[in-house]
Amino acid sequence: MKCLYTTYGYYRNEPTELKLHARDKAGRHAPITPGTTVLSVTDAGHALTSGAGEVLSRGIDTDVMQIISAARAQGLSLYPLTIGINTKKERVNMDADRFEDQYADIEEGRHVRRYFKAYLDKTSGRKHTAIGVIEYDARNTLSIASLYEGQALSNAEAANKVAAYVERQLAADEVGVVRMINISLRRNFADRFAGKLVIKTEKAKQGAAEVIALAEDAAERKNDVIEVFNEPMTSGVEANV
Repeated sequence: MKCLYTTYGYYRNEPTELKLHARDKAGRHAPITPGTTVLSVTDAGHALTSGAGEVLSRGIDTDVMQIISAARAQGLSLYPLTIGINTKKERVNMDADRFEDQYADIEEGRHVRRYFKAYLDKTSGRKHTAIGVIEYDARNTLSIASLYEGQALSNAEAANKVAAYVERQLAADEVGVVRMINISLRRNFADRFAGKLVIKTEKAKQGAAEVIALAEDAAERKNDVIEVFNEPMTSGVEANV
């Protein structure tokens, strides 16, 4: 196990650079070469590894934001940082800036992410509104919903209907990540749900077969149908956002 410590470079008595060094059991000192730092999170815990392969921290904590904050509090320079989550419920691989943009404003205490996908059927001439929604994790579909409205809702109204449905599913410690397909929204639409929902819009229908079928079912049945599976149903959807 190596001891890690930091040194500062100064210019005119002002700190200008922070460097991370390692000291091994033999007392040898060496700077850690800059590179992409990787935070890996599994069900068992986390490991934070420098670009040179040095383990900066390891533990049972799995809250990404808390791990990053603790590392920064120790004076560790993590940039650039890639986050990789591979658990039973979630698979995520993205850079830290994007992760923080999405989750930094989540309400305190909401650390459990749940993933949803919704599709708005626009093939009916918009005489009514039919929406398909699924909840999924890294490997399974957890619930399905066919949502129906007897009038043509606008894109924003349809998105509000989806958001209200998702919010009803969430516990106090959960945040909903919702991918809305075929629903056009203003850029600031998601602001009203800040802290509880992370809303993304997509045009592509690739990987949307389940929600498309559920929307078509809603149009045919002309009522809401919601089913939560006692045993998760295997699906090809991945919680990789």
